[in-house]
Amino acid sequence: MNARNVSNVVAAVVAVLVFQAVIRTAEAEILVQYQPTSAQGTTNQNQYLARVTVGAADVPIGGFGVYGQAPSEATLKWVIFDVTQLTSPVFLSTPVTVPAVPGTPFTSYAQWYDSPAMDFTLLANHAYAMGVISNRYGTGGFMWGQNYYPLGGNPTVTDNGLTLPPGNYIDNSGVVGTSFVNTPSLYNIGADTRFHTAMRISSPVPEPASISLLAMGGLAWLLFRRRWA
Repeated sequence: MNARNVSNVVAAVVAVLVFQAVIRTAEAEILVQYQPTSAQGTTNQNQYLARVTVGAADVPIGGFGVYGQAPSEATLKWVIFDVTQLTSPVFLSTPVTVPAVPGTPFTSYAQWYDSPAMDFTLLANHAYAMGVISNRYGTGGFMWGQNYYPLGGNPTVTDNGLTLPPGNYIDNSGVVGTSFVNTPSLYNIGADTRFHTAMRISSPVPEPASISLLAMGGLAWLLFRRRWA
């Protein structure tokens, strides 16, 4: 095999490895998830948030989402409260407008609404309230995925050091009409365990270190090829 053929083979291998590294890097692992089969809307400015408890170690996260439906166009913010600080969130995203998804709630129209990528750490042995707040509520407003077990028996989901117990938090998002006007706060700390609100939490997206190494290797090969030629 001459130098040109060797060079072409190496270039092809490097291209495949870079492509595979990009695919792996683009994926974040779902750390824990609870997906309900029914929906709950609101008739006032209250929003539903999921309960999240952390085990004995800190858990870095790269995002989280809520399973729900926006029958009309809505603006969402993703919010995290440490339940020891009910009057102000420890994380509040920038607003994101989502398109309308009309149709009978939670037949085939519900979907996951995931936060923008973030860099946040859930602290060991802490409890959080997490979810989305919407600028639209009531008729046509955002509908939160939430199962209701009137006789108890609501499941608890635990994975990767995170637990999603039954019960929900009620958030006063300060919504008036179609605007966010106040800093959100909590006034209910999830005592009613008949409800279970949707939540999924994902890991941080890995740093593309392998891509950098492959790029450096490819550059070195090109320099070697040029000198060899």
